[in-house]
Amino acid sequence: MGDLITERTRISGGLRNVVAAATTTALHTISAGKTARIKKIHAFNGQPANVTLELGYDNLAAAWTPVLPRYNLIAGMDTELGEDQIPMAGNTPDGFHVDVTAVTGFAGVIAARASAAGAGVLGVQVVIEVEEF
Repeated sequence: MGDLITERTRISGGLRNVVAAATTTALHTISAGKTARIKKIHAFNGQPANVTLELGYDNLAAAWTPVLPRYNLIAGMDTELGEDQIPMAGNTPDGFHVDVTAVTGFAGVIAARASAAGAGVLGVQVVIEVEEF
């Protein structure tokens, strides 16, 4: 028997601005039928004070579900985490995968929340890179 080869694709979610504190901001929508793992996180804190950043998702009951530890973002500084610094996370043991279970399910949108944020130069900017397979 041959080895099973799974096609893996790296995708950047694009730069997103978290403009309101404790509000879900979509970072990446998973492709249909795929599982995604976060491989890189790059964030910039434009606030005049430190903020915390959480990554996770809103379940189908619109309840925020964080899946990684909170990251402290220093005021006016970039924070970058590579795949060796990001633990496996998601709504399944293998990462993020769409789950249509009523109330507790997951629609497939990886998101972020910040403890404080604002528009323009006061925004918290986040970009993630995911691997889909």
